[in-house]
Amino acid sequence: MDIFFQTSLHPNLPLTAPIANIAHRGNSKDAPENTLCAFQQALDIGVDYIEIDVHLTKDGIPIVIHDLFLSRTLPHARGSVADFSFSELQKWDAGIWFDPNFAGQKVPSLEDVLVLCRGKCGLMVEIKEGSASPNELAEVVLKIISAEANKVVVGSLSSEIMKALRERQSSQPLVSIIEEEKEWQQHVQYEPDIVAMHYGLITQRMLSLLKQMKKKVWVWTVDDPGMMNYLIQAHVDGIISNCPRELKQVLSLR
Repeated sequence: MDIFFQTSLHPNLPLTAPIANIAHRGNSKDAPENTLCAFQQALDIGVDYIEIDVHLTKDGIPIVIHDLFLSRTLPHARGSVADFSFSELQKWDAGIWFDPNFAGQKVPSLEDVLVLCRGKCGLMVEIKEGSASPNELAEVVLKIISAEANKVVVGSLSSEIMKALRERQSSQPLVSIIEEEKEWQQHVQYEPDIVAMHYGLITQRMLSLLKQMKKKVWVWTVDDPGMMNYLIQAHVDGIISNCPRELKQVLSLR
């Protein structure tokens, strides 16, 4: 079920409308983040969305990796994503840092992930800054995901990237990612469909404001069952978690 589009078309649904289970970088509690293995595990759990992070390689290929600099998740690599072509990045192992049992995992391209998830769950694509200009990042990513239409939402923490996305007047739903309350004052002008906020920012005042503006509210990154329950009772629209299996269990008890 595509929860975002079901509820966005019917803004007056009761507060018991489904809450999206959004796997942060895949099932990243149990598998190396942003790898096809982590994404497949999330699909097996039955999540509604998978959140992924995107940078551009030296040859302009959007790849799924969180950090601009490679050494944390590619321990044998040095430098940034923008220093290497996609084929060069395939030389390094993206799983062994997490656990030797995941040796052999590679950094996937955005297209790899779209193919894996097509027809199975939605994607939340977070464009990270630093590997290319905001305009190039927006242009390349929108071109690739546009064929996916209503199964992919795209956004960024970066105000400049949000501006570049909005300027292209794409029909792709936009998600504004907010870490501090003051950032909302910058992002509101880009008219996002979804606001993804750090859980520490959630207040009744903020929720009421966003609901009045007809925005969907997703919250990140929530791994504690007590906080999951609190957010469910607060009637958020989606919860982003490293622990999608546990979140599914909590949601089943609603």
